[in-house]
Order: sequence, then C-alpha cells, then structure tokens
Amino acid sequence: MWTREELKSNAKMILKRTYWMGFVACLIFAFLCNGSSLGNTLSRRNREGINMEDFFSTEVLSPEIFSMITGVLGIFAAVSVVYSIFIAYPVIVGKNRFFMASREQDPELRNIFHAFTSGSYFNVMKSMFLMELYTGLWGLLFVIPGIIKHYEYFFVPYLLSENPAMETKRAFELSKEMSNGRKWDIFVMELSFFGWYLLGALCCGIGVFFVSPYYEASMAELYAASRAYVLQNGIAGTIELFGYRN
Repeated sequence: MWTREELKSNAKMILKRTYWMGFVACLIFAFLCNGSSLGNTLSRRNREGINMEDFFSTEVLSPEIFSMITGVLGIFAAVSVVYSIFIAYPVIVGKNRFFMASREQDPELRNIFHAFTSGSYFNVMKSMFLMELYTGLWGLLFVIPGIIKHYEYFFVPYLLSENPAMETKRAFELSKEMSNGRKWDIFVMELSFFGWYLLGALCCGIGVFFVSPYYEASMAELYAASRAYVLQNGIAGTIELFGYRN
C-alpha cells in the first residue's frame, strides 16, 4: 500500500512548491489551536519563588478567596472546552484541507477556514467532538485501547476536510477501514518526526514551526494513499470522496 519513505519523499516534492505558504498555515493553526495552557501559566511560580501548595492552602488564603480562585479556574477550563469545540476542531479540519488541496493546486490560506463556510459547520463540529470524546473515554478506561482508538479515528479530520457533510458514523467507518492493519505503521510514521521536533524545540522552540509543514505534508500524503486504497477497493466512492478542487 504505502511506505514511510515514499510518503515523506512525496511530501518533500510538494513542499518545494508550497513550503512557505505551509509555514504560514502552520503559524495560523498554532495561534488558533495551540495557545498556552493554564498549567504553563501557573508554572511561572518557579520564577517567582512561590510554592503553589502553600499558596493554595487555607493558611495563606481565606476559604472565600480560595473558592473564588477555583471558580475562576473552572471558568477558564469551561471556556477552553467551548473554544476547542466551536473553533479549534473546525480549524484542525481546515488545516488538513489546506495541505491536501495544496498537493494539486496553489495553496490558499482560506482553506483553513473552509469548515466555517462549507455549510456543514455543525456536522464537522459534532463529528470532531464525538471523535475526541470517544477517544478520551477509551483512554480513561484503558490506556492501550485509547491509543488504538486514536489511530482508528486518525483519518476522521481528513475525511471531513474533503467532505464536511459526511455523516459521523460513515466517517468513523471509513477511518477504521483506512487504518485497519496499519495502526502501528501510522504510529511509527508519527514517531519518525520526534527527532525533528526535538531539534526544533532545542532551537528556542522556534524550530518547531519550521518542521510542522514537513509533518503536515507527510500526513497529507498518508491520507492520500489511504484514500486511494478505499476508492480502489470499492469501500468508498467519488460521490463521498470527491477531491479538493475549489
């Protein structure tokens, strides 16, 4: 079906034409979806010399202030979840569309926001939410099954990027077919970028942004190969997977 070396080689060929637009797309994606977590913000205690266990103890804070702080943190957590569902999930799908469409035509940044303008925004949002929910629940019950589910649903955001109106159940079915027997290979494919991301992180973290287009283009090639498999074997048809032409 496909080999890791072949997919990466194809990605490099595409990036000769699309790298810098892909770089900008990854920056936009990072800005919209990968903001600093509350935990990272609170980690500043190391610089300020504050022991958080002591800080949050009732010996330092009154019960009223403690309740107020926990309430504020709860609001931040709730806002983060809502933002992920309504904004981040559709942007993830749009990012995948950008890199898939860029394989065949000049890259257009507006593809990142395709889910919002496709007329199927709520279907994309619902499908992505259920994917994350099911994966998270499996992960809470058992770690290994959670990892397996992650790779079973791996192609759902790509399927939605091509066909935002695809029913959730059907997207799950096709993703399962695409990943059947190849979950370990997909895992190794992702793992092969660890060294690149580690090197990027060592360069003051900035280098990560330069690696991201290579990763995303390679994952797009992975979906393209898996898409070709289900089309060639009659598992899906062009009425469902109709391409990325604007």
